[in-house]
Amino acid sequence: MSVADYFNKYLGVGVSIRIRGTEVKAILGSARPYIKSHGQKRFVVALKYQGEESYRYLVASDMSWRAVDIVSAYTLRWLIEVFFEDWKLYEERG
Repeated sequence: MSVADYFNKYLGVGVSIRIRGTEVKAILGSARPYIKSHGQKRFVVALKYQGEESYRYLVASDMSWRAVDIVSAYTLRWLIEVFFEDWKLYEERG
């Protein structure tokens, strides 16, 4: 079964996620399936923000986290990525 088919069959729950200080509504689903190509179980999180048609997927190897904690860490990760990108642009000017 594909990940998309799984999360279309088993719908997630409504959650409120804080992104850059703003509360955003989303649908959150999760599963811990065996991933054949990885040779082990992974924590798969499906996230669909309000107004979006399809899910985006996050894959984690640490099975002890909660799905909402993985999503919260994901939102912070992008702040760091933006900082790195800005810093690289600043270095080129110096």
